[in-house]
Amino acid sequence: MNLKLVFIYVLFILTSCDATTRISSIENKSQKVQKTQIQSQTELDSFLLPYRAQLEKTMHDTLAHSYHQLTKKKIESTLGNWVADGMLWFANEKLNEKADLAICNSGGLRAKSLPAGAILLKHIFELMPFENELVLIDIDSTDFKSILERIAEKEGWPVSRGFHLSLSKENKILDWNINGTRKANYKIIVSDYIATGGDGMTILTQKPRKNMNTLIRDALISYAKHQKNLHAQLEGRILKEKTDANEQGRD
Repeated sequence: MNLKLVFIYVLFILTSCDATTRISSIENKSQKVQKTQIQSQTELDSFLLPYRAQLEKTMHDTLAHSYHQLTKKKIESTLGNWVADGMLWFANEKLNEKADLAICNSGGLRAKSLPAGAILLKHIFELMPFENELVLIDIDSTDFKSILERIAEKEGWPVSRGFHLSLSKENKILDWNINGTRKANYKIIVSDYIATGGDGMTILTQKPRKNMNTLIRDALISYAKHQKNLHAQLEGRILKEKTDANEQGRD
């Protein structure tokens, strides 16, 4: 998407409140300040005016459709599965990488759901409003286990298809595999936020990495267009032991 249009879209969102709302927050200031605020807002509104129609049209472009609402939740979710699958698909299919897995922290998903019906460009912007990029990390199995422990602590993060993690009731790792096997080294796709130690992933900061120079948002837009009808379901990628009936009834 045109970077100027993205910038204007952000301004459009930030200035969506009416002038009265903003002025009321400084009602104890001088009249001169209020006039300055009004003048500044008027100038900004005038600047944005030519772009509003284009923004509205662009952000309502239909990328794909979905038969069901995709939602975000722990331990595993349809929205999380779709995002992780999209990250891995783009890296391997569009960038010709050979990644084993994609991982996304739950906090990276800024919308709680994607709706059933038409999936619009604005929905992907709401899901991924930040300029986070795809990064490929090379990691050995020992450090990969540390990543899994972090995912367990968080009671699950979005992970791509083929990954299976079993957790105890105390969120301890019982078993895991990728496509039914384990190996000595892995190539994983993550966001640049996680790659630089975000959300407790400090173990990744010294690992070999390759920047994909692709926004996760753009990867998901491409994935939605590729799918045409979004497909994601719960597959038992992350499973947790159920608490028995007696324990559930305790205080």
